[in-house]
Amino acid sequence: MLKRVLTLMTAFVVVALGAVAGAANPAHAYPPGCATVDTGGSTFTPGSTITITATGDARDAGHTITFTITLTSTAPASVTPSDTTVIVVTAIADASGVAVVTVTAPTTPGAYMVTITNITCGEVSSSFIVRLPDKPKDPNLPHAGSNLQPWLVTSSSAFVTGLGLWIVARRRRRSASTA
Repeated sequence: MLKRVLTLMTAFVVVALGAVAGAANPAHAYPPGCATVDTGGSTFTPGSTITITATGDARDAGHTITFTITLTSTAPASVTPSDTTVIVVTAIADASGVAVVTVTAPTTPGAYMVTITNITCGEVSSSFIVRLPDKPKDPNLPHAGSNLQPWLVTSSSAFVTGLGLWIVARRRRRSASTA
């Protein structure tokens, strides 16, 4: 019993130390020193403002950073395949290699890829989604569709009750026939 307790305590200490060490060493982008792209969110509504930040390093200072926003996939039945959305914006990186642009979210719902081109790493990408806002539910509208839950609960309970009665009757017959 003592061995099990000691083994459990040792395992707990190892897991706790691993969690602390993992939290102390956050994951870094690979390769080190490459740029990152931050869209400030993952989902936007059409026409909203998106602030995109490209973070490089001092080697990018004063250079033009190109932001290319491309529609990669559309929401089902929202646009025809011939619709393509490409937005190209440029900004000058500051002394620490950071460039910021503000764009208006496209009106076409779908997934978009933001690709930046800089001196340090070449092309680096991020993505976001544009989707239509959820419509509030009108409490005055009748419920559309069917609700089978009460029927399923009632029929399932009737089936289980019948099965239980059948099992009881079968056991009584066996005990009566063996006597």
